[in-house]
Amino acid sequence: MPDWITVPVDPRLLRGALDVERTAHGIVPHRLPAWVRKQFPDPYLCRAEAQASGVRLVFRTRATAVDLDVLPTKTVFKGVPPSPEGLYDLCVDGRPAGATSVSGGNVLTVDLVTQSEHLHPGPPVTVRFAGLAPEEKDIAIWLPPTEAVELIALRTDAPVEAVPDRGRRVWLHHGSSISQGTTAGSPTTTWPALA
Repeated sequence: MPDWITVPVDPRLLRGALDVERTAHGIVPHRLPAWVRKQFPDPYLCRAEAQASGVRLVFRTRATAVDLDVLPTKTVFKGVPPSPEGLYDLCVDGRPAGATSVSGGNVLTVDLVTQSEHLHPGPPVTVRFAGLAPEEKDIAIWLPPTEAVELIALRTDAPVEAVPDRGRRVWLHHGSSISQGTTAGSPTTTWPALA
């Protein structure tokens, strides 16, 4: 068992989020700023912008194991078969290096007929990537594009530092369910990840 270092989940480690909401347990990345969310309090818009399409945790480390405690919120529609669990993609130095999903977290049930919603609280879960090479590397953990995710804790077996912003131009797009990637196979195959 590795000697774990608990690293605060800090907004400096996030990419792809325009805003961060602090919670009692961690942070929730948002793709719209708070002032926009307040101006347009539509439940569908709020659910969609909170889904983490294009959002990732990025850091530099020599860690061979990484644990990320999360509280995902999966949306299910009454009378419709549930979607698969959201995937978390791991990239090491910009290349795909693994993927995993976790069971647990909150479930938001939406009745499309009445537009009512019911939140079924669930426990936090741990996303784990292990067996990584011990040399220095840049790690990106891409969050599921179909779930809102509260980031609670990051644990590694080596120190972590923020990856400096490379000053690269970023395309900001508020598009549709297609560009969000709600039917993409994984977080790194969504339009925000590829564009």
